[in-house]
Amino acid sequence: MAAVDQELLDELLAATAEADPLNAALGVGRVLSKGRATDASFSVRALDRDPRCPLPRRTLRTYLAVAEQWDTLGETLGSRLPLSQHVELLAVRDGESKIDLARRAADESWTVKQLRFHAAEYVSDTGRPVHRAQLKQLAKRAAAAAAVSSRLLQKGSAEDSIGRLDPGDANRVAEDLERYRDSIAALAERLRETADSRIRNLDIQRRRATAGRLDKYDRLK
Repeated sequence: MAAVDQELLDELLAATAEADPLNAALGVGRVLSKGRATDASFSVRALDRDPRCPLPRRTLRTYLAVAEQWDTLGETLGSRLPLSQHVELLAVRDGESKIDLARRAADESWTVKQLRFHAAEYVSDTGRPVHRAQLKQLAKRAAAAAAVSSRLLQKGSAEDSIGRLDPGDANRVAEDLERYRDSIAALAERLRETADSRIRNLDIQRRRATAGRLDKYDRLK
């Protein structure tokens, strides 16, 4: 295995000394890109096995990918996101989708978790967002039903109406309301379980897609 060029290693060490994580990642990525362009025998694996290299192979590959992604986003937009969000965007293959998500993340001050969720929607064979209209409609209807119930209970005539109910009718109404309550609670629990499962699946897809993206940055011989 060819030895790592000392000059390149010195440049890499200098890049890692940057205080800002994003600048450090970009610096390392550009050094690696330079190594690939100027030395036919260069590989990230060889660099990882060199005891003088302070970064593990996966980090090296990630930083190289972030540096290449930076060219897609451009400096103005790229500088608005922290390194953690640049890493989340690696799973998105389409350049326009990357730019759109990055701009929304910056404009709306998304957290890393929010960007991860939205980016994972594009991790598919088609690259198109996952359709969520039905779930949104279901949530909208549930919210509307809750609002109607709340307004009914707040009316001044509600107490008088309740007081005039036949005891048998009052019990039946109470039973109906309890069934509705149980049904709504069951629906809420089902939605939470579905959402948690969906997030886990999307996260698995994101990790798989990101790993696939990073594979090309390591020359296996």
